[in-house]
Amino acid sequence: MGATHLSLRPGRARRALSAAVLTVAAFAAVAGALGVGARPASATTAPRATVVAGLALPLDQWLATGRVSSATGTNVVHAGDVLVRAWYFKKVCPAHGQCQGQFIRQLSGGGAQVANIVELAHLESASFPSTVVPCGGGAKPTQGTEHDSYAWHPVNGHLGLVHEESVFAGCGSARAEARVDWNAVSVPLAPSPKFAPVPTRSSTVAAFHQTLTRVCSDVNAELVPVTSQMSKDVIAIRAVGSNTGAAAGDAAASLAKLYPQLLPIAIKDYVVVPSPPAPLSQGWLRYGDLERQELPEVASELVALSNLYAALSRYERTRNLIDLQQAFAEQSLAGADQSATSGQHQTATALAKQLGVPATCTSPPALAAVGGYLLP
Repeated sequence: MGATHLSLRPGRARRALSAAVLTVAAFAAVAGALGVGARPASATTAPRATVVAGLALPLDQWLATGRVSSATGTNVVHAGDVLVRAWYFKKVCPAHGQCQGQFIRQLSGGGAQVANIVELAHLESASFPSTVVPCGGGAKPTQGTEHDSYAWHPVNGHLGLVHEESVFAGCGSARAEARVDWNAVSVPLAPSPKFAPVPTRSSTVAAFHQTLTRVCSDVNAELVPVTSQMSKDVIAIRAVGSNTGAAAGDAAASLAKLYPQLLPIAIKDYVVVPSPPAPLSQGWLRYGDLERQELPEVASELVALSNLYAALSRYERTRNLIDLQQAFAEQSLAGADQSATSGQHQTATALAKQLGVPATCTSPPALAAVGGYLLP
């Protein structure tokens, strides 16, 4: 269940989250190493499934809420505790051998774990490697281990009720265990702006570059007020330190409102610039196609970031650890969305160089105020 943050003091837990969420680069680190959460290109507003060796895998991202139904012999978790986590499922096909379904879960405080999915008489299960957990209540030793396994009955790609069994060892008890009942909600790709190439064409390549430079400079200028306020909000969150304060809550609430404003501005460089003449015209169309492919994941990342700061704002005001866990889960979802676009972004960057697209377009300076590259 990875419930270690339930045993942290609220102030300490908030500092851990704030340190992780203040830069955009931190989000990719959450899931990038494992490649978690990469959604299928065909994902829509409904969860999709694929069959792997008889398993019906739900391929969307999931936001799971669990309630500890029982806990015996352990003070790491308690009956009635509520947990919030991000989950992912993916299909892995080696060069030789049979494809394998994998269940990837977000751990409390960041990071992820992977387990293979096994089918047992219409029941699907996954057993995760043991993790180190703190022993609560001043127990000696101060750390123990936790081994978690999950089981569920899949129905058309939906998870339904998921049961978790956790076994603890090393916290002063020969054997301790807990059970958690999970309900997971699919997190589909967010809707993204639709756009098409401008039907007119620049008279020369030089004219195309001139117009592109002007438009991208205008886009950057339009981003400046938004990202400047975001930078101020980040500074306000940092300045609070470990103390609860309305200032941090207000700053986080401001960030939650500002993130959705970025994407409609940032795509203007493509939608208002006349297409270049040959030989650049085909490359420009391909560049637009790559942007369109990235946009659903980018839009989803911005939604997750907005939800993250909304949850952090609530936590700053209430010190409710469920809000803190919600923020960590949204952080994981944002990192997964960013990780999923990395290959397309590298291709788009290389193509942009061939087209002579100015750096102001591919990496607007205004976005440096909020952590660097975020949008296509």
